[in-house]
Amino acid sequence: MLMLGGFHTQMSFLGTEGSLIAGTGLKEVISLVYAEGSVDQMLTGKAVARAVRAHLLVDSTDQTHTGLVYLQTYALSKF
Repeated sequence: MLMLGGFHTQMSFLGTEGSLIAGTGLKEVISLVYAEGSVDQMLTGKAVARAVRAHLLVDSTDQTHTGLVYLQTYALSKF
């Protein structure tokens, strides 16, 4: 039985996620902030701290964009 620790489980998850999102454009988005080689390491699960920070940056950007679209579509159109 294979029992991975927390860090290696996180590495495995990030590597799996990187292979699942290949071709979605996330690599290009992250490469606007990080170097190309770093992005490759993040999406394979090797650079865990950078990958977590990049995912948090993408998430906060997505949340902000979604909120702005909501405001433009629903809230501001009523005035």
